[in-house]
Amino acid sequence: MVRGRRFVYPARRYLYHDMKQWIGRLLCRDGMEDILDRELPTSHDDSVHDILETKLFHEFRGPDGKPFFRPGGGRYVFSLCMDGFNPYHLKEAGKKVHVGGIYMVCLNLPPEIRYDFENLFLVGVIPGPGAPLLEQINHVLQPLVDDLLIFWNPGVYYASTPKYPNGRSVLCAVIPLICDLPAARQMSGHAHFSSHHFCSMCLLRLEDINNLDRSQWLRRTCQEHRHWAEQWRNAATEKERKKIYDMYGLRWSELLRLPYWDPILFTLIDSMHAMFLGDFKRHCRDIWGMDIKLKDGDGTWIDPGAAAEIDGESDALLQSAWATLRHGTMNDLAKVTWAVLQRLCRDTQMLPEPRYIKKKKHLLKKLEQYVRVMVFRCRYHNLARH
Repeated sequence: MVRGRRFVYPARRYLYHDMKQWIGRLLCRDGMEDILDRELPTSHDDSVHDILETKLFHEFRGPDGKPFFRPGGGRYVFSLCMDGFNPYHLKEAGKKVHVGGIYMVCLNLPPEIRYDFENLFLVGVIPGPGAPLLEQINHVLQPLVDDLLIFWNPGVYYASTPKYPNGRSVLCAVIPLICDLPAARQMSGHAHFSSHHFCSMCLLRLEDINNLDRSQWLRRTCQEHRHWAEQWRNAATEKERKKIYDMYGLRWSELLRLPYWDPILFTLIDSMHAMFLGDFKRHCRDIWGMDIKLKDGDGTWIDPGAAAEIDGESDALLQSAWATLRHGTMNDLAKVTWAVLQRLCRDTQMLPEPRYIKKKKHLLKKLEQYVRVMVFRCRYHNLARH
């Protein structure tokens, strides 16, 4: 307040790229309209090679209730993504700053050029130093949803394009939301994956996460999600909102303003984070013991030195060493020869770095770590069983 007048200033500046302008520039690129207006690919067997081959896209309906994709083109579908990064690089020490980006990919483009840099639509840059909290993400989604509503109905008319000099109309929709779990839950209005409502597909609660009977996994529905999200949005107090959130694990998302958007069906699991940076990473590093610091080759090479030193008595020596590792003490294990210790480390995927591999104390240290991990896993499984 200044002299009785109230002035409002933005706390942070959000840089937004107008979608109408971006698509206009995309259409003006030589030959791009022919590529975008191609027919939907179809699968000739049970396998699916492109997301456009799925049943959902072929049966997706437009605002008039008819198939969205039709001869003549001008109907484009996008995927939506949000992710954050540290502009000062990933360092363990120093200031931790979070800057976010919202991106869209036109799925009408063939997979071989779909993710080329010039074909990615950077919707906006979310300023730091901190990430938007919970429903604050709606403030940066609002201008995008406003544009998407216009593109959905009645569509955007371009006065002239290379293929249509007399003008053409373009309709667009966003279908899959492809983010890591925290971002996907925040943008779709679901509770965090570590909350009691951990799943975006079913109503199973966190305390029942070990229930593997699929018949007891009650599926969420789009209608129920929209109902309670609207109740949360229309609540008069924060107390009411918290009550709805605690009961159903839902908040309002600006994406729900899109009449066709299904927060259950369209919120996907990001394969990069779930598989390549999750399961595959754990299997390669923890289970298989793969490490760029180790000269372990491609798995077809055998260390002739270690094998030669225990040749002839390898089975007996190894069986005795394994028994000592499982049931003996570290003092007992220290009496085993270096060659056998190296073989144990190799078999347990616990080889130290090459510069330490010839030192017996480092081999013993890695085997001690292995024993501790196995004891912890046994205790964890016993607790889970009870």
